[in-house]
Amino acid sequence: MNPVIWIEIHCDNCGDVIGRNYHNAKSISKLKEAAKYWIYSQKYGNICPKCQRLLPRNEGLNEIN
Repeated sequence: MNPVIWIEIHCDNCGDVIGRNYHNAKSISKLKEAAKYWIYSQKYGNICPKCQRLLPRNEGLNEIN
């Protein structure tokens, strides 16, 4: 049996989640692609694209990938 890893990323503002079971490096690439436009802020945490449009730009929303 192959090992399975559960990985998820959640938006700290609205709670939206990207997550699933990953079996290999190709699966991890799919997660990276799905979270490509998410950003991290020290003030807000992980922020999905929908919430990025709602939060003020001057609040330290700097893209870190």
